[in-house]
Amino acid sequence: MRDRPLPASAPAPAVPVLIVGGGPTGLCLAIDLGRRGVECLLVEEREEVSLAGRKANGCSVRSFEHFRRWGIADRLRRVAPLPADYSDDVVFLTRMTGHLLAEFRGAKHGIGRSDLFAENFQRIPQAVVERELRAVLTELPTVRTWYGWSFEDLQQDEDGVRALIRDTAGRESRWISCSYLVGCEGSKGGVRDAAGIGLTDERVLSANANITFRSPELADLHDKGRAAHYWIVNPDVTGLLSPRDLTGTWTFMATYLPGDGHADARALIRHAVGRDFAFEVGAWGPWWANTHLAERHRRGRVFLAGDTVHVHPPSGGHGMNQGVQDAADLGWKLAGVLHGWAGPALLDSYEAERRPVNQAVIASAVNNWTTCGPAFVRPGIEEDPAVRHGLREEILREKRKQFDALGLILGYRYENSPVIAYDGPPAPPLEITRYVPTSRPGHRAPHAWLADGSSLFDHFGPGFTLLRTGGPGGAPGTGTMLRSARERGIPLRLLDLEHEAPVHAAYGAGFALVRPDQHIAWRGTAPPGDPGVLLDVVRGAAPVEVLA
Repeated sequence: MRDRPLPASAPAPAVPVLIVGGGPTGLCLAIDLGRRGVECLLVEEREEVSLAGRKANGCSVRSFEHFRRWGIADRLRRVAPLPADYSDDVVFLTRMTGHLLAEFRGAKHGIGRSDLFAENFQRIPQAVVERELRAVLTELPTVRTWYGWSFEDLQQDEDGVRALIRDTAGRESRWISCSYLVGCEGSKGGVRDAAGIGLTDERVLSANANITFRSPELADLHDKGRAAHYWIVNPDVTGLLSPRDLTGTWTFMATYLPGDGHADARALIRHAVGRDFAFEVGAWGPWWANTHLAERHRRGRVFLAGDTVHVHPPSGGHGMNQGVQDAADLGWKLAGVLHGWAGPALLDSYEAERRPVNQAVIASAVNNWTTCGPAFVRPGIEEDPAVRHGLREEILREKRKQFDALGLILGYRYENSPVIAYDGPPAPPLEITRYVPTSRPGHRAPHAWLADGSSLFDHFGPGFTLLRTGGPGGAPGTGTMLRSARERGIPLRLLDLEHEAPVHAAYGAGFALVRPDQHIAWRGTAPPGDPGVLLDVVRGAAPVEVLA
């Protein structure tokens, strides 16, 4: 429900954080801030969330770990149109009623508990995610939402930002004063443009079309079994066919279409299925696969997150999920500054940490897109079994990077951050398809299941956590570190799990300082000799060089 706007005679509200854009990134940022007691106002031009249009259709294991941290993971799974155990298989075939080309089993890590992560992948449309996150915001007293308002312009100085927003019905406009403004309104980037931030690496890759249709009988017209995705490869059409619910709603993403992507929707679907059958076309429309990266993630007190910063093809399903990670990185840092315990380098670290990760994801998604659809069409693909046999190994080799990317999803790391106390040699190169847990600073904290069946992540606090997995003589220095944190107002708790074998195996004997976003800030075999110096670094109040 839309919050009632202020009457025209009322003064413009002043808020610590103004979030422009109510897609998944903006909503997640508001949830993170709201749970930390930070007052924020979210403005979004859409009154309602529509299920139509081209949207993401899955949340990664990492996104769901953040949802778990915010207490909403089970809630989101309950509203997902497809149950978590539906299928996470990906099948390549010439047509639904044609020939099998290759299969990827357990492609998205959606079924079965793993020691590597706390939450499984979940197939869930972006619109369903947005609707539920909107409901979550109504339960957070420090968060206000204005739906039906759009961003127009901004002014900023060293003391704050003023943003001009307009009622989309054209009735009124007003200036909002805030300490920080975060643009999350998607690729159109009104905030980005108003802040004077340009784009780099702009490329248009292909014209495509998304078609939603209903056919309760389609599931029984083929012999390929239940799968999350059916990739269609034939001379007439290439693309991705996927079920959206259990009642016969499907989406077909036709890729690399000629011209601007306008085509006969019914003909495309028939080419994908391979026979006539009864179906009803719903929403459909062409779209362009493209890519860009903003020149910077921040200018002054204005920050950018989600598609406002990075856009790439949907190959790999990283788009919405990268926005969630942006929000998870930025939220606690804004809260730290506004609560008074963080220094200026903490906000500087947002771009230093997220930009390299976003660059890596863009590169991966673009590479995946070049091996979509037409790249596998061969003469005789439907007639000659030898052609299909030779193609199988190529598909399995080339597409594994798209469907088994746990190394990218969990193995991303923050390098060259001003608020992380690195040790030892540089991290090994990122391997997209291979994830090796490590407690090296900058990496996501290794996960483990505890003896009582709970997740280690459930025991991390909303602030920093000093994790003890062993140490000399009970490590009396922990008290000094906790006292130093209290003196600085830093939220820090001690978590002693010396006798938990899975944790000891994942971290070794010693200590790890885990940030609010579950990344390692520091590790050691004993508490630091001068904990105040370390804490000043990780809160952004001292240069990391003081630890050298």
